[in-house]
Amino acid sequence: MLIYCWLLLALHPSIASDEEIVFFPSLAKQSAEGTWQAQVHGWIFEPEFDSRTRRALAASLRKALGDLTDSEARLFEERMRWFLVDNERGKRITILLGEHQFTLDKSDASGHFHGEMTLPEKSPDSFAAVTSPRDTRLFRGRLHRVSDGGWAVVSDIDDTIKISGVLDKRELLINTFCRPFAPTPGLAEIYRQWAARDASFFYVSASPWQLYPDLAEFIRSNRFPLGVFFLRPLRVKDRTFYHFLFEDKIAYKRERILNLYRDFPTKKFLLVGDSGEKDPEVYGEIAARYPKRTLAILIRQVREKPDPDRLSDLAKRVAPIPVVVFREHEELAGFDPLQSTPSKD
Repeated sequence: MLIYCWLLLALHPSIASDEEIVFFPSLAKQSAEGTWQAQVHGWIFEPEFDSRTRRALAASLRKALGDLTDSEARLFEERMRWFLVDNERGKRITILLGEHQFTLDKSDASGHFHGEMTLPEKSPDSFAAVTSPRDTRLFRGRLHRVSDGGWAVVSDIDDTIKISGVLDKRELLINTFCRPFAPTPGLAEIYRQWAARDASFFYVSASPWQLYPDLAEFIRSNRFPLGVFFLRPLRVKDRTFYHFLFEDKIAYKRERILNLYRDFPTKKFLLVGDSGEKDPEVYGEIAARYPKRTLAILIRQVREKPDPDRLSDLAKRVAPIPVVVFREHEELAGFDPLQSTPSKD
């Protein structure tokens, strides 16, 4: 049987030599019976940069950005390469987890693939894609085990933990594509303090999955706690590109976060975002729906002219759940999310 599998991989490899895989942090949830259910998510693509459509899009964006320094132009080329790849549809990836193999669902038009499985006892948290015997490359992934109960941090990224300039669209594009990602001062240390108190972390952002490799490096290099990412799908070749631009971000973030509340029915959540776009409205709606399970709402004030009525309305809507508005991390000194006392559902 092993010889047959080896020959099958040699003759019909699921990952061609010119294809690559990125595994996203994959969530593993503990069931009521105590078993772990894993949801593996990845992306298979060919790093092909000669597509006219994709190159035209890159050129159009480059022109819209205006004058760039040499370093900004180089970083633009590096980050845009994730948007210029050739996504591979219909691929079935097999992963090796410990001594067990699992074959995932076929990849879709965006090259993304998923798979759910019950983890064997004492299985490791790391896994790798099974490649052909002659392919020495290693595509690794990692499971993030999150049990029910306890607490978790749901964090936005842009202008919450990363300075992006969302209110200025050109500045946002420059910061996203042309400059090293800059952390919001002091928040990584605060997040690490929460992690030391057994908080799990979910990073929920309206950014596209193509930015994940750079965002993952940003999280790692700035020592933010590792966690599961929820980003938005984007294909530059079809209508999903326009859907991405004009999609209701409120609905997107609301549904992702509500799914977390449903997936972990006894866990409590700390919601952290900013005032730049719609985080106060999204978080307010969720907290009003789940008052007993929302520890607090933290909003980083990024507008030069604050809108006090907007945030006071949020505080009234979710009272007595604490709403903390801050500009600098020092303003969070003394705040203890586990000392808040949400009302009953």
